[in-house]
This record gives sequence, C-alpha cells and structure tokens, in this order.
Amino acid sequence: MTQRGGLFATLVLVFCLVLSGLGERAFPSPEEFRKGLMAYHRGDLEQAFTIWQDLAKKGSASAQYSLGFMYYNGDGRLPDHRQAAKWFRRAADQGDPDAQLSLGLLYAQGEGVTRDYAKAYRWFALAYRHFPPGNGRDSAYRNMLNAASLLPAEDVERLDKSVATWHPKSR
Repeated sequence: MTQRGGLFATLVLVFCLVLSGLGERAFPSPEEFRKGLMAYHRGDLEQAFTIWQDLAKKGSASAQYSLGFMYYNGDGRLPDHRQAAKWFRRAADQGDPDAQLSLGLLYAQGEGVTRDYAKAYRWFALAYRHFPPGNGRDSAYRNMLNAASLLPAEDVERLDKSVATWHPKSR
C-alpha cells in the first residue's frame, strides 16, 4: 500500500471510530451532533457540514474532528488539507485522540502542514495516551514508533517529557 493510501485508510478507520460513538467527547449539543451524523449517513453532506461547522465554531471537539475529516476527504467540496489540519488541531488541542492521530498523520505526510516528524511523534504519542485499548491506540503506537525511528533519541526523550506534562485546552 502506498503511504498516501495508508494515510487514507487510517483516516477512514479513525472516522469510523468517531461514527461508532467511541469518538464522542464533550460538545455543545449531542443531539445536534447526531443530526449532523444522520445527515452524513444519508448523504446530505452539505447539511452535515453546516451543522458540524456551527458546532465546531462553538468548541465541539467531535464536530471539529468531523469537519476536519470532511475537508480532508473532500466530502461535498474539494479536499482542503490545510483546513483539515486546522480543525484536527482544534480538536486535538482539546484531547481528542482521533484528531491527535489524524494530525500526526498529516505532519508525517506533510499534507496541509509542513512535514515535521517531531510534531508527528508528539501527536501520535498523545493519541496513544488518550485512546482506550484497541485499533486507534494500536495505530497511534505503530505511527509513534515509525516517527521515533526518524528522530534523534534526545528529541524523542524531550518529546516524551512534553507529552507526559501535556494537558488539554478548554474550549
């Protein structure tokens, strides 16, 4: 599988975790988020986008992640990896491991952001810390090891210390 194909497959997996409810975090209105989810499932991408954009602007990490996924994938619009990174970052800063993993993947691939293996490692390590056991955590761990192999050991040590003291930002 190509690196780009692997990134897409991982993003699809992460998005499926969100759709299954594992990614539901604090957001202004669970019912409103679900309306966006139902619209997405029935193919009304514009309605899903509008609902999630409103919730994302209000600080909903789940909506921010979902909006980032839509931008990354080009759901209902042209793909925009910079916008995807922007929304993944907002959700990741709140501690959403799906967004942390996705943002790490963007940094590792240099999509929508400048390729930066140290930042990729940091986001993978945070995702690993925040995911419950399972596929998302396993993916974060594998990607964290890959990024670590591209960094000097002293950088990895410094980043591990940073991850250990990291706290999510409030909305």
